[in-house]
Amino acid sequence: MSALPGAYAPPAGRLFYAERDGEPAGCVAIRPFSAGLCELKRLYVEPRHRSYGVGRDLTLAAIKAAKEIGYRKLLLDTLPAMRVAVKLYRELGFKETPAYYQTPLEGTMFLALDLENWSAEEVATENLFHLFDFNRAWADRMQQIDPEYFLKLSRLQTPQYLWIGCSDSRVPANEICGLLPGELFVHRNVANVVVHTDLNCLSVVQFAVDVLKVRHIMVVGHYGCGGVKAALNRDRAGLVDIWLRHVRDVHDKHLAHMCATCTTSTWRWWTSCRRRGGMIVSASSTCSSRWRTSARPSSSRMPGNAASR
Repeated sequence: MSALPGAYAPPAGRLFYAERDGEPAGCVAIRPFSAGLCELKRLYVEPRHRSYGVGRDLTLAAIKAAKEIGYRKLLLDTLPAMRVAVKLYRELGFKETPAYYQTPLEGTMFLALDLENWSAEEVATENLFHLFDFNRAWADRMQQIDPEYFLKLSRLQTPQYLWIGCSDSRVPANEICGLLPGELFVHRNVANVVVHTDLNCLSVVQFAVDVLKVRHIMVVGHYGCGGVKAALNRDRAGLVDIWLRHVRDVHDKHLAHMCATCTTSTWRWWTSCRRRGGMIVSASSTCSSRWRTSARPSSSRMPGNAASR
């Protein structure tokens, strides 16, 4: 760093250089402008290394260095035609500011970043940078396993199965089944409901059967389903209540049959399931309970039992 040109040399300036796969990938620099102000200059990324986050990482390094040095604002100039760069600057928090020098280039944009109120964590969370990083890492890993993986995936999907499951974030269909993208056709909604009036679900089923030629259709529930729990407890959550009415209708339709076959053992089993989040009620006689209230059934209401504990 000591051999850098004066404006970019420490302690007032910095120059950053990036490599990717052992090759020069890009650079950026900051230099002092006036008291408390510095400029971002020379941001460049080699064309073959673009779309890998190199420009973002370089700019973030420059911003963090400017904060560490003690600058209050970071200034830069660019042109509207540099759309990718302008988008990046805005994502990182830069805002338009009056021109801070005379330029012969018509349309030059001047941007400034308030370093005193800038947070790397807040910017990363707001712009989902971590998700893009995870996606790149996953894509690199898949290409290492099979260099033609994405080419083959783009041409055809040949799933054997249609998975109709819950939207719950704890139930990732492909991971649960140990299948890769392209091997499982997935439809999800709150509480994994299938009804004849849902054109979305019906379209998925028709496409899966007629076009993709799937061999199996699975409707998959899970423990701790908040949708089923809300439906059976008659909780009010807003617009989703209309959707969960289908779950309540299934429960109410089979309530009489279930109550007629209720026993102490089935009551204990069902209350245990309910504590874990509730389960959708089926017509099976083995799925018996009294869901109208949260109270336990009395012994006089349970056939074949003199008492219950």
